[in-house]
Amino acid sequence: MMFAVIFEVNPKPEQWDAYLGYAKLLLEDKPEGHPDRAACLGNLGIALQRRFGRTGDMEALTEAIRVGHDAVAATPSGHPNRAVPNRSIRR
Repeated sequence: MMFAVIFEVNPKPEQWDAYLGYAKLLLEDKPEGHPDRAACLGNLGIALQRRFGRTGDMEALTEAIRVGHDAVAATPSGHPNRAVPNRSIRR
């Protein structure tokens, strides 16, 4: 959620690419099956949604949807947090 907060605190568009790049770099450290991968995907998806909300960037929205679906897929069935990425997709 840290990256989503950054979009609220620092509304400078030139900083957003750096923040998103860092979020993607953190995700690279969480391969499929890693217990934190779903959370990282969820955070990235929220940040991309915020970017779309601020800029109308359709690529950000498209990526946010893809990342949200990946977050759901990375969350084991029956896991108590499985509803969290699903909520993000519906926004």
